[in-house]
Amino acid sequence: MGCNKSILTTVFILMISHTFPTVILSEVKNLLYVPSNDQLIETIEELRVRGLPIVRYPNIKNYFIKEIPKQEWLDEWLTYKIRQPVFKTETTLDSTSDVRVTTFISYEKEPIDIILEPAVKFGNSQLWPTKKYKIAAADYERVFTRVAVKSFSFLLGKERFAIGQSPRHNLLLSGSFPPMDGVLAAYENLRFKISFLFSRLEDLLADTLEYMFNGDTIYTDTVNSRRFISLHRVDLLPKDWINIGFTEAVIYGGPNVIPDLHYLNPIALWLPYQFIKGVDNNIFWGIDGRIDIKNLAVYGELLIDDFQLLPDAQKEPNHIGCMVGIEVADPLKLQRIFILSEYTRITRWTYTSFIPWQRWEYLGYPIGHPMGPDFDNVFAKVTYHFTPTVDFYGEISYTRHGGGKVNALWPIPEHPRINGTYFPTNNFLSPTVQTYLDTRLGISIFKISRYNLNIFAEVGICKPSYKKYIPVGKIAITWR
Repeated sequence: MGCNKSILTTVFILMISHTFPTVILSEVKNLLYVPSNDQLIETIEELRVRGLPIVRYPNIKNYFIKEIPKQEWLDEWLTYKIRQPVFKTETTLDSTSDVRVTTFISYEKEPIDIILEPAVKFGNSQLWPTKKYKIAAADYERVFTRVAVKSFSFLLGKERFAIGQSPRHNLLLSGSFPPMDGVLAAYENLRFKISFLFSRLEDLLADTLEYMFNGDTIYTDTVNSRRFISLHRVDLLPKDWINIGFTEAVIYGGPNVIPDLHYLNPIALWLPYQFIKGVDNNIFWGIDGRIDIKNLAVYGELLIDDFQLLPDAQKEPNHIGCMVGIEVADPLKLQRIFILSEYTRITRWTYTSFIPWQRWEYLGYPIGHPMGPDFDNVFAKVTYHFTPTVDFYGEISYTRHGGGKVNALWPIPEHPRINGTYFPTNNFLSPTVQTYLDTRLGISIFKISRYNLNIFAEVGICKPSYKKYIPVGKIAITWR
C-alpha cells in the first residue's frame, strides 16, 4: 500500500508542479510544437485544404510552427485552437480501459528548443507504456533537444517520428509505435527538403534463422542482436500546391554489429550498396505525392518492401502497400464541414523478414501502419464546426485483416533457398480473415470558461468478427 501511495503522490506532484511550465521556462515564445499524435495535426491539415498552409512541408511530423497567418473566419474557427499543450489526461474504453496522464514542459530560446513530456498510465491496454510497476506504467512520451539555425535543424532525443502524406497512419513510418531514441536532421528551402533519421532500436534475443519447412519449424543458434534503423527522405515542392516525396529506409543489425557508415549518408542511395557489398539488409522505399486545390486535397503513398523485377524461382510475391486519401472542405457549399476519407491496402509479407532483427517493428509494435501487414481498410470522417468552440464529428472504419503478422515466420528456407519450396499463392487476406466495423460519434469542446481547455469525447461501437458489438469510447482533457 505504501508503494501505491508513493506512485500516486508522484503523479499528483507531476500534474501540479508542471501545470505552468510553458510560462515559467519559456524565455522567448516564438515557436509552436505539435506532436504527430496530437489532435491539432488534423486541424492543421484542414487549414491547408482550406488554402491556409501553416506548415510548408506537412509530411515530416512533428511540426515546429513559427507563425500562424490570419484570415477572417478561418482564424476565428480554427487557428485559435492551435496552442501548446501543458497538461493532458486521457481515458479510453474498449476491451481494457485505462487512464493516461502526461505533462508538457518546454524551454525555448533561439536557436535551442527543449521538450519534456513524461507519461503515466493506469490500466491494462496495449497503449504505450505497458510495463507496469504495481498499479502504473511510466515512460517519457518525448524528451529531446532541438537546434535550428536558418535552414538547418537537428533533433536529438526520444520522440514518435512520423513521415508521410496521411494525417492518420502512414505506411512507412506511422508514429504510432513507442517513442524511440534517435537523431533527426533536416535541411529545407523554398522548393525542397532533405531529412535524415537514425535510431538504435532495442536489442533482440532471437534465432538467427527461422522458417517453416515441411510443417516443421527450424531454428539455429539463439543470439543477442543489436538493431538499427536509418531513414532519409527528399520532399520536392515544384509548386506550392504540389508535394512529391521519396523515402528510403533500412533496418539492419546482428550480434556485435555497429552502425554502418554507408547508412549514415543522407544523400547516397542505399539499395545499390547491398548488391555491391553483398549484404542483405531490409530496405524499404516509399513514394508519395499530394495535390492541394482550394477546398480539396488528394494524396497517395506507395510502399515497396520488396518488388520482384524478374520472376522468382520460389514464386515470391511483391511485398507492397498503398494508400489513397481525399480531403474536402465545405462540399456542395455546405459551410463549416470537413471530410477525410482513406483507403489502405498492405500485402501479406510486407514488413516481415526471414531474419528476426530486420523485421519492421520496435518493442513488439509495428513501425509502419499500426495494423501491420495483410489487411485493407476504408475510413471516413466528417467534422462539423458547430460553433467556434464546439465541433461534432462522426467516423466509420471497415477493416479486413488476414492472418499475416510482422513477426510471422518466413514461409520458405533462406541462405540458401531450397528448390521445390514456394511461397503460398495467397498473398493478401490469408486465413483466418477477421473483419472489423468501427463507428463513432464525438464532440470536441474548446476554451471552457476562462481556461484554455480542450475537452475531446467520443462514443461508439466496434464489431470484431469473433465478437458481438462492444462499446468503445474516449475522453481527453488538454490544457493549452
